[in-house]
Amino acid sequence: MNILAVTHSYPRWAGDVAGSFIERLNVELVRRSHSVQVLVPADRGTRGSVVEQGIKVTRVAYASPSRETLAYTGKMADAIKSLSGLLAFQSLIRKQAREMRRIVAEESIDLVHCHWWIPAGVSAWWNARDPRFPPYAVTLHGTDVAILENSSFGRWLARKVLRNAIRVTVVSNYLADRLSGLLGLERDQIAVQPMPIGGAGNGKRETGDRKGEMSDSTQVEAGGVVTIGRLTKQKRIDVILKAFALMKAAGYQKYLRIVGDGPERPNLERLTTELGLEESVSFVGAVPPEEIRENLVGADAFAFAAEREGLGLATAEAFIWGLPVAAVDSGGVPDIVPGDGPGRLVPPNDPDALARALISLVEEPGSKQSALELGTKLKIRLSPKEVAGRFEELLEEGGGRPASHLPPPTSIAASTRQSLISIVAQLVLLSAVVFFVWRNLASSWTQFDGLALSDFKVDPLPVVGASALVLCSYFLLINAWRTLVVGWGSRLATKTAAAIWCLSNMGRYLPGKIWAVAGMAVLASRGGVDPIAATGSAVVMQALSLGTGVAIASGTLLSVPDALSPPATVALILAMCVSIAATILLSSSGFLELASRLTGRELRPVSASTLVIAGVITTASWMVYGLTFWILIGTVVAGHQVTYLVATGIFAASYILGFVMVLVPGGLGVREGAVVVLLTPLLGPAAALVTSILSRVLFTITEIVAVGIVLPFAGSVLKRERSAGGGEQ
Repeated sequence: MNILAVTHSYPRWAGDVAGSFIERLNVELVRRSHSVQVLVPADRGTRGSVVEQGIKVTRVAYASPSRETLAYTGKMADAIKSLSGLLAFQSLIRKQAREMRRIVAEESIDLVHCHWWIPAGVSAWWNARDPRFPPYAVTLHGTDVAILENSSFGRWLARKVLRNAIRVTVVSNYLADRLSGLLGLERDQIAVQPMPIGGAGNGKRETGDRKGEMSDSTQVEAGGVVTIGRLTKQKRIDVILKAFALMKAAGYQKYLRIVGDGPERPNLERLTTELGLEESVSFVGAVPPEEIRENLVGADAFAFAAEREGLGLATAEAFIWGLPVAAVDSGGVPDIVPGDGPGRLVPPNDPDALARALISLVEEPGSKQSALELGTKLKIRLSPKEVAGRFEELLEEGGGRPASHLPPPTSIAASTRQSLISIVAQLVLLSAVVFFVWRNLASSWTQFDGLALSDFKVDPLPVVGASALVLCSYFLLINAWRTLVVGWGSRLATKTAAAIWCLSNMGRYLPGKIWAVAGMAVLASRGGVDPIAATGSAVVMQALSLGTGVAIASGTLLSVPDALSPPATVALILAMCVSIAATILLSSSGFLELASRLTGRELRPVSASTLVIAGVITTASWMVYGLTFWILIGTVVAGHQVTYLVATGIFAASYILGFVMVLVPGGLGVREGAVVVLLTPLLGPAAALVTSILSRVLFTITEIVAVGIVLPFAGSVLKRERSAGGGEQ
């Protein structure tokens, strides 16, 4: 089997303990004739690929070197609580997923094995929406289960990830029970299999060192208490220090040896001083796996105070080297440590109970021999050979993909049912559009009827000409969007583009502005356009429309002396601010990343030249719109003094303000109000109101006419494009 292991913790150099248990598993899988590659995050600029013990390890860059601090530090859960940490975290998931796809495609991967459901599992789940992506399995280690208790979003996301995995494993019964309860997964569908411990036959890497992160160690002094673990808050080394102080007060005269390093070390050293234990406590620092034995053999007992630990492999290693263990009765620790004989289990955060348990083990005759006997059994059970064999069975039992990966039944009844559902959904959507368009027109006519029409002579011929100009503007916008589609590497015929654009444009009349964009993306995909090009072009087109409209409105109105009254100027500036913010959002890489996560596809940025061409065409469409509006003003007020540029600016400003009011269908009322505010100083209130209503009626009718033009051939064009496969250039 060709396996890709994905994790955020893996040895970075010889002797590094980060994720060393995963390395032991992978090395043994290679010995069992499997091919294994590893994908991990970069570490402060250390990136690229290396081959270690027959395993290719690829470190993926996800931020600048100074910001690559999520992995290996034990601070990932805390980091994502800040905005910068959250951005780095989503970048890690996204770029890890991209590199995962590359490796899968180039190396013919059979299975992706994710360690921790987040971030590795999320990246695999994201990719698994592509039916060509291989199945994935997920192993949870403890911290990734703990975060589910306080996060409803985390539970929702974890369900998605785990229910699409072919196999879910955890390292202890405690985690299996906890995971089942939190997510509602069937308990018997969660396999319990601990990670392997170090020992003979695990293989050795080249020796090496990192100054300040690994220290030399010597043979432990005879007797004493020892603990091993990363110095984080979760390990509760402070409880061990307090328990040891009580042991000293009770007459115990030996030493406490703390092996490991981490962010809590300064606080622990300070506590050591406060407890007056400077002469009795030794901080060894991190040591390579081959030096673990030197720090265990000869000690009196092993202390372990971590709460809600996934398993606690350090306690198993202590037993293997003949040390009795006093540990907290929490998490998966009871899977390893018994409550009597060579082990003692005490309540969490209870230094007094831990001190009594350690003294009991030190004074009990034969406790070391009992520990060694238990350790012999654990050494076999948790050996890399046994664990790798068990994982081999579990992954092979997973077989093919889970049910959620498989297509639904294709029986005639099911097919008919799906067709009926699709037809009903389309009829409901069509009815909603018709309702809101009708309400739009009815509202405009009602206002129009309330005016003294005898005061205004509207010449129908210029109105017809204005309608023709609106259609010309549509043609320009269609070609601007088509330019973006082509720039993304897809083909799109002009007739198809016109059909898609006109149909999706009616989505503006539904509450919320997402319908037009979503409709354009969906129809384009059905019309043979690559989904990335379809979605990306629809999103960027909105950004271009807003951006060029803002530029025209601000450039024409704010630069014309006395063109605006003070209230109109304030309204325009507010509209510009909202529009600029929307433009920045829609054109930002962060928005494309969000759209990528929602669509399950990576949206690549389009080239600058394509954006410039599409932007020029979009600007031209605004100028044609402005000409249309200027003509309408002339039909209402003959001999008016409103210049073409001012008319264009007023139209752009009012249209954009209506657009950014996302809950108002078609900007109804907002756009008209903006026109009245901006035109009143120039035409008077009555003429401004007539012009605003006339423009609304004209544009709505023209949109309906455009749909009527494309409707007869829309279905056949889309069907033909789809059958042709669209294709990429």
